[in-house]
Amino acid sequence: MEPAGILSLPIEVVHHLSSFLSVEDVLSCSLTCHYLRFALNDNTVWKRYLPEQDLTRLESLEQHVQPTLQLEQTLTPLCDNRIHFMRKTRLLNNWREGNFVGNDAKPSFNYYDGRRGALKGRGQLIYQDRYLFLGRFINDVHSDGIEIWDLDTIPVLHSVLLINDVDYDSFYVVGTYLVVVICFIVNVHSITIPEKEYPLSFSFSITEEDVTFNQQCQHFGGHDERCVGWKHWTVDQYLVSNKCGENVIHIWDITKACKIGSFCSPFDAFFISVHLKTKEYLFLRQNTQFPNENYLLKFCIENRTFSEYSFKYGGYPQHIIIYGSHVILFKNADQYNSEGWYDTVCTVHDFNTSLELKKRRFNNANKNNLLQTTTVVNGKFIILCFDCFQIIDALSLETLDHFQCDFNVKYIVHHFNVLGSVFVVTSDTKYVLDMWDITKKRKVPLKLKAVFTDPLCSDNMLTKLTFLTYYKIQVYRFW
Repeated sequence: MEPAGILSLPIEVVHHLSSFLSVEDVLSCSLTCHYLRFALNDNTVWKRYLPEQDLTRLESLEQHVQPTLQLEQTLTPLCDNRIHFMRKTRLLNNWREGNFVGNDAKPSFNYYDGRRGALKGRGQLIYQDRYLFLGRFINDVHSDGIEIWDLDTIPVLHSVLLINDVDYDSFYVVGTYLVVVICFIVNVHSITIPEKEYPLSFSFSITEEDVTFNQQCQHFGGHDERCVGWKHWTVDQYLVSNKCGENVIHIWDITKACKIGSFCSPFDAFFISVHLKTKEYLFLRQNTQFPNENYLLKFCIENRTFSEYSFKYGGYPQHIIIYGSHVILFKNADQYNSEGWYDTVCTVHDFNTSLELKKRRFNNANKNNLLQTTTVVNGKFIILCFDCFQIIDALSLETLDHFQCDFNVKYIVHHFNVLGSVFVVTSDTKYVLDMWDITKKRKVPLKLKAVFTDPLCSDNMLTKLTFLTYYKIQVYRFW
């Protein structure tokens, strides 16, 4: 008998029809017959249910949370993307259920500035989802080296890179390089883990063009005004630097050991900082000496030019989100009215024209202190109003959903995008931290042994969170 109905359709048509189904429906269809099981066991089908993030790294990471994910033997091997989906689901469920394995260690040093609570390192500090790079402080101000901790099980000190200049500015992990910045001198060390040596690969002065290989670039003269006011950022393989008061950004390609160039902003600037890196552009935030003339600029690294379009805004917003071709600003409301001081005004603008498209005022009741952690995920962002989480459409600013939180929650401390699902960490009036699953609208049964001022590191896959409490490294593994 010839197959009829859906069983008579070509596999490509079945793939197309499956795009209208939820993942639960695809699983149900796969159980009905051999043909649909075969047709739906395809990477094209399952790729729709995976985040853009590459999940192949999970395959090589040891599982700590019990019970571990075991792939059963089947007559027809599962396609790679379906296996990735199973791993994604397990990691996400561990977050939702508060399933983790916790370990801690008590090192001999503190790892953040005693005055500001800031880490010496910047950006992603966990290498290969396992090794944590920390600048150790010998007092509240000075740091004399970088310690590398192995987080595979109980945190263990793996190795140390001593740095002679205790006033070094910062360090970054870029690919397989450790980038150490000392005022305007940059030393780039090769990361040879599991070896415990970090040989100097090359060195350069930010403002110059030359590169010195296998030895440190010389800092001629003493520390003077040339060394003051520098800020640095890493985006992908690039190191971007600006000196406060100057209208120039310097960009170096660390992986190629060469300078991209020095570029002047189209506007007179007092300070330029990196705000965001997208596929095409580097977005720069530029402050001038005039509060009503600040800008967001687009710089194309490939073409080495600034875009003709820029976004102009006034004042000093608490937070700025760039979302597609739009800019979302968060500002304090009624600065001269004590009743409205803690409210937040949110506005949506067109980037190219700076035209205001939408505006809404949120009654934040002292919960807008840490709005800079807010981010847009799947077209939505989360804001805390009194004792209620509001899920806001990023463009219309309309409330899509809401649910109640604990009354004593003071503000949101962290946002996490875990494989497309949003989790937030809140602090209450006694600085106790709780985690909330926004998608499921409930509190995660997990107690975080930290306070909101403790620095936090996470790996790329979000399989672990590392809180740096006072003289303690606390690691939570969700995989």
